[in-house]
Amino acid sequence: MHYVLGLIDKTENNSDAAIEEFNKVIAQDAGDVGANVNLGQAYTTKQKYDQAVVYFRKALNLKPYNSTAAYSLATSLLRLGNREEGQQMMTKFQALRASGYATSMGNIYFEQGRFRKPS
Repeated sequence: MHYVLGLIDKTENNSDAAIEEFNKVIAQDAGDVGANVNLGQAYTTKQKYDQAVVYFRKALNLKPYNSTAAYSLATSLLRLGNREEGQQMMTKFQALRASGYATSMGNIYFEQGRFRKPS
């Protein structure tokens, strides 16, 4: 339920509420890739790139082929002014996308994610 509420809050540009809901998901399952990516994106909306980077890194460590996490990490690093690492991550993202093995966040989460159904 918290995952869905977080998505609703994120869609309605209510980043503070989205952060609260995705943190509740992570409290239940720190390894939930979707919650980590969405939490990072909520922090990005608030221009808190240093906090966003933490969650994008975690998501990418959990799912190294997640192109959403790779791209989001690259852009957050660049926005923080970390040009070298940001460019390296962008190159990794581009290679990942070209490989055909990349996965991305989207509606597929609702077909396979642990928190796909409200409880």
